[in-house]
Amino acid sequence: MEDNKRMTKLADLATPALVIERGRLVANLERMKARARALGVRLRPHMKIAKTAEIAELAVEEKGRGIAVQTLAEAEFFAQAGYSDITICAGMIPSKLDRAARLADAGVTVITDSPDVAQAIAAHGDRFEVLVEIDCGGHRAGIFPESTEVIEIAKILDGAPRATFAGVLTNAAHCYQGRTRAEFEAIAEQERGAVVDAAERISGAGISCPVVSVGSTATAVTAKHLDGATETRPGLYVFNDLFRAGVGLCAPDDIALSLLSRVIGHYRSDNRLLIDAGVTSLSLDRGTERIEGGDQGFGVVLDEDLRPIAPGLKVARLHTEHAWVAADEPLPFDSLPIGTMVRILPNHANNTATMHRHYDVVDGTSDVIARWSRQGGW
Repeated sequence: MEDNKRMTKLADLATPALVIERGRLVANLERMKARARALGVRLRPHMKIAKTAEIAELAVEEKGRGIAVQTLAEAEFFAQAGYSDITICAGMIPSKLDRAARLADAGVTVITDSPDVAQAIAAHGDRFEVLVEIDCGGHRAGIFPESTEVIEIAKILDGAPRATFAGVLTNAAHCYQGRTRAEFEAIAEQERGAVVDAAERISGAGISCPVVSVGSTATAVTAKHLDGATETRPGLYVFNDLFRAGVGLCAPDDIALSLLSRVIGHYRSDNRLLIDAGVTSLSLDRGTERIEGGDQGFGVVLDEDLRPIAPGLKVARLHTEHAWVAADEPLPFDSLPIGTMVRILPNHANNTATMHRHYDVVDGTSDVIARWSRQGGW
């Protein structure tokens, strides 16, 4: 679904511009497909980061294999693009049930961790597939696998005339507290163990629990096994970013997303450059400062071909629409005249992508081979 008729150069783009390296993207997607097969689970790519049909088409084995999204607007967007078997991974509330019901023909599954919401779904009268959300240690959402509400919600939905209890789902929201492989492996096992325990309790109560869903890229990459789970829902792997590279979950060359910007000022006395990208295009994320010895400021600055320009060159300070670029050593100002293009690798690909309406796609050269629109809104 690429617009191959559109051909321009990076130099023709208005900056700042969000750029995808297609080769890196495809390699990331194929790597995760192989990983899911090795773990013996279904891959349900989470599209809350990419938010574009073109990436979804590359990420799934086939359209009917299923995706995950975070919002109703995303579910509507992908349903219109021909996708079915869509799991909405934010807790459902009664006021959104009418809107969700209109997506029943697209095979949308909703989640809840509330007996009251389960009752509302059961009484609604429309057809719903429902998963119970389990808290596996992140304490962001969900109920503990040993809680009485797990069985209570499953029984409410199992006895509903039209709603169907479909299974259990969890996400290791605390996974990025890890810094070492061993820590990520332990969190992955905590995630798997919690949702499998919940599923076994439900099955023990005489209720079928066909879906046992785990999530997060970090745990999908590091889990020693996913015995008892049926699917994994990674999302960030499509792009990767500096935080993942900093903790050893990917290589820097696996980062498929970058921000194209231009030099707009020289300040030799302060040893800094000014570029035309700021908070509104890059985000305020400083995730790498939590990595010992790995603080990358607001992003690493490379040349237009993603090659290093100077040691330690990074975005040091953000303003609304521009930023300072600095390094520990004297900057090569003469090699970076006003107007020079640079590309910034983001700390957090999700937050950076959210700032933009589309991606410009390249594939190892300066030729822009496609423009992919991003879905927005809620």
